Amino acid sequence: VGVASLPFFARLYSENKLNEFAATVNGSVAKLGQLSLLVSAWMMAAAIPIVDLAFRRGKFDYADTLGTALFFSWFALALVFWSVQGLYARAFYASGETVRPMIAATLVTACSIPIYWFFQQRFGIPGLAISSNIAILLHTATLALMLHTRGLVSLAGLDWRELLKALAVSLFAFLLGSWAGAGFIYGEGRWLVVGKLVMISLTWLAAVLAGLWLTKSSLLKLLRR
Repeated sequence: VGVASLPFFARLYSENKLNEFAATVNGSVAKLGQLSLLVSAWMMAAAIPIVDLAFRRGKFDYADTLGTALFFSWFALALVFWSVQGLYARAFYASGETVRPMIAATLVTACSIPIYWFFQQRFGIPGLAISSNIAILLHTATLALMLHTRGLVSLAGLDWRELLKALAVSLFAFLLGSWAGAGFIYGEGRWLVVGKLVMISLTWLAAVLAGLWLTKSSLLKLLRR
């Protein structure tokens, strides 16, 4: 999405349509952020069957599936930051700035090293996944603040209300999807795992559509288009 957005961002900036440039970046961030939150809810609710279908064979057994699904869930939690940071970075590139975001990323990486060390010491291997989430959060926030302070893309222009709606719907969909998965009998057969994944996915989808409709989210109109 970031790569596809770059030509549009660059055209608006080169034409000196700075207000439209900022609105386009914020609109793209809001829409992609909303979608990422919803997908994160599905990935976390369906983590076990997803990992099981992808990896369980040979010496990779069910215990390995459970351990890997835990890390998968932690990483899925930060999908929204991994997604939107690409848009913020392209906003810099579109304005002809490549050095500032590179320096910011380098500094965030350096500052993240003690975070990785601390969380690994405190929580073991899961702490590394948590640290990764913190690092990408810092990187995304740094890029957003740099664009804001330079007057290119104001944080006030971001549709926080729609993002909060998506967050609420995501939590609702995650809880219902997890409940559906817990109530489904788990077996060794592949088709039973597929059945569990389908059950979780359908429940998640129904919860998302209902939630978007109840909250009158603009994302529902976007998905219809």
